Amino acid sequence: HYSIEFADTSVWISRQYLEKDFLATQAHPELYDFYSNPVTASSTIIFFDRPGQADDNAEYLYEYFTATRPEFRHVHFALSSKSPAWKRLEEKGFKLVDMFSREFYNLFMLSDLVVSSQLYDLEYMGKTLVNSRYVYLQHGIQLNDMSDWVISKLFDLFVVTGEPEKQYMQKLAPRETLNSGIPRLQTLQRSNGEGSGDLLFMPTWRFGLHTVDESTFLKSSYFRAIDSVLTDRQLLEYLSKSGRRLQVKLHPNLKKRLKCFSFSEHVIHSDSSYRDAISHSAFAFTDYSSVLADAAFIDVP
Repeated sequence: HYSIEFADTSVWISRQYLEKDFLATQAHPELYDFYSNPVTASSTIIFFDRPGQADDNAEYLYEYFTATRPEFRHVHFALSSKSPAWKRLEEKGFKLVDMFSREFYNLFMLSDLVVSSQLYDLEYMGKTLVNSRYVYLQHGIQLNDMSDWVISKLFDLFVVTGEPEKQYMQKLAPRETLNSGIPRLQTLQRSNGEGSGDLLFMPTWRFGLHTVDESTFLKSSYFRAIDSVLTDRQLLEYLSKSGRRLQVKLHPNLKKRLKCFSFSEHVIHSDSSYRDAISHSAFAFTDYSSVLADAAFIDVP
């Protein structure tokens, strides 16, 4: 639990665990108990990252799980069929389903478990991620206080990395916290190959700015701050003299803003996967993104 202090009042906020019989009498008592089936080799299981993008914890866990537990025959990976990652995963043998399609929702209705790095408000014929089994892998390590967000969500397992994050999360969700480490860290390996001398800039996004019109976005202090890095005179001189490049990996929520930023000969937008971009970089920096924990994990400065 945690508290919010006002001038004359303290409000304590905590997670409450209720008996299963009580929960069954709440919303939709006439519907099927989606926890009644155990997870077995015959279970339908769905993994997913973002609808238009893979390359995160669900992809790497799916690949590991299907390789090491082949007896589970009904394991699917959900992704938009329009995603650039579709063909890549198809070639890797992933059992793909078009996310948010009728087939996807039918599989969701049949599933005994959903595992993802993103938390979406799925609902189909009364089934949601609240009243059925859900494992939240996260898509990063919490470096800032996320208490309000965490307490507002429901999940059966919440994967964390390391003792500090575990201690923090156990105060908010003591039964659900699993300190196993996010899966993508296990696939990282520092590389000395092509591009390994490049710098890597990975700024995160700002809530609300990805939905405003372009003129409003261009006036924002966020855009001006990020673009000032890309056009910094001393940085550009350094890159030119050293023969290095600054690779910029924007957050997926900023994909449609790509043309707004000042890329140049030595400052380029990276199309590489996060894993490749990080493993090939000589130095990585950000504004607030926890993705730098990935770089630190393989000793990239």
